[in-house]
Order: sequence, then C-alpha cells, then structure tokens
Amino acid sequence: MKQFLTVIVVLTTLLSCRKDLPVAENEATSINEKLTAKKNTASRLASHEKVKLYKAWSSNAWVYHGAYITKRYFYAEVANIAYGKKVFVHHKMLDGSWQNFALQYDKTSENNAEIWKLT
Repeated sequence: MKQFLTVIVVLTTLLSCRKDLPVAENEATSINEKLTAKKNTASRLASHEKVKLYKAWSSNAWVYHGAYITKRYFYAEVANIAYGKKVFVHHKMLDGSWQNFALQYDKTSENNAEIWKLT
C-alpha cells in the first residue's frame, strides 16, 4: 500500500509540471506586444536623461598559444547636446578599484541621440 501511494504521489507530481500552458490567441498576442513595447522603450533616452548605458558585456577566451584574453564591450546612448563632448564609463574592476574607459562615437541613434562605444 505504501509503494502504491508513493507511485501515485510521484505520478501526480510529474504530471502537474506541464510546461505548455493553454493560452488564448489574443492573450499571447497582447503579451508579445507588451514585451516588444517595453524592449523598444528601455533602450531610449528619456527627455531628462543625458547618458544611458545601451548595452555592455565581456568576453573571455583562451588563445591557442595559452594567453588569456578578456575584452569588455560598452555601448552608451548619449543625448546630442553639444559637438565637443567626452564620454567615459566608470567601471569597477575585479580588485575593487574603479577605472575610467573613454568611449568613441559610433553612430547616430533615434530621437536626437548618439551611440558611443568602447574600442
């Protein structure tokens, strides 16, 4: 009897963990539209912002001769408020110290903004 109850509990647990939940077609569309709208507005500067981190990541790799390479990538969206400007990323290093990295102009973005990148 104890084994039978154990089997029933295990089967109930496995069958209750379904990944494909039924969603109505209009609900799925509205959820996708909300996510797309949120993604598109998240990367744009608000009217009161001057600089916003656009995206950042790092890559680590071993080169064939045994050297280890770490590359950091930073992209910032900057309001086009003046011609002569300098843009820096103030980044915390692994040892706890802070370092400034100068960014260079990359391209023009939407709504009077520019994309700057670390090269």
